[in-house]
Amino acid sequence: ITFRILTDLMGANTPINQINRVDCRRVQEVFTILPANSTKRFPNLTVLQMVEKAQKMKLEPMNPVSANTYIMRLSSMLGWAVREGLLTNNPAQGLLLPETESAKDKRLPFTPNELKAIFSVEKMLQYKRSNNAAFWIPMLSLWTGARLNELCQLHTADIQTRDEIDCMVIAAGDGKRLKTAHSQRVIPLHPTLIELGFLEYVQQVHTTGEAKLFPHLKLGSKGSTSDGFSKDFARFLKASHIKSAKNCFHSFRHNFRDALREAGIEREVVQALGGWKDKSGGVEDNYGSGHSMKRLHDAICKISYD
Repeated sequence: ITFRILTDLMGANTPINQINRVDCRRVQEVFTILPANSTKRFPNLTVLQMVEKAQKMKLEPMNPVSANTYIMRLSSMLGWAVREGLLTNNPAQGLLLPETESAKDKRLPFTPNELKAIFSVEKMLQYKRSNNAAFWIPMLSLWTGARLNELCQLHTADIQTRDEIDCMVIAAGDGKRLKTAHSQRVIPLHPTLIELGFLEYVQQVHTTGEAKLFPHLKLGSKGSTSDGFSKDFARFLKASHIKSAKNCFHSFRHNFRDALREAGIEREVVQALGGWKDKSGGVEDNYGSGHSMKRLHDAICKISYD
């Protein structure tokens, strides 16, 4: 929707070097008015018509967190234009909307009882018996902290042995995309995943000749397998009476972060495992070859769940 707004406001044939700060602020203003799912609510309207309709109906604007996701896409595009010499500066930089809720209020980890319920309901046990992606993807997220999209797009070739340690490689390319450059990483497999038979599952898929680790995932309405899986998982939580306003698939990543914290893992290793960027980091963070696989493996082996 970001680029639809831009083209509706400026015209599709406007050269990128003519986009200025005023144009970007107009885009930002639109996101302070548009409600969530506005293109689905008003499929036949232009952006300006949607804005007018939303104001007349006094609809609640989309969450600032969602709006900022779209604004960052605009900033990323214009940042590319700067690097290519098409612009001298990024006119969309610094236009993120203030987020009214704290980071802790956005999503919560699953409680121990919720985790127990998720992996013990009959439907999940059926998924496990059939070696279904619906079992392995949540289990992988819990023990590796990987994002849903990172897991859904994995290839069998991404499960490797490095320095005699079984691991999962999170990388872009071959149709795979990452959230940020810092998302690229290698995560050692927790012993629990190996005990559960994950490597056997990988081998099973590999012998079929499939490149994708989860080849049967269906595309969601936005053309992404993670989008479809996210909706299916939300329905699973609801049917299992586990869904709340503060949990979703991303809650597994919060569980993983808490488990690392409880295990006393140092911050640098936590960031390396989770693909998090330390905003306070200095130039020295760019030096060296990173953490050894043994050190990462030792750290991940320390995490556990009640």
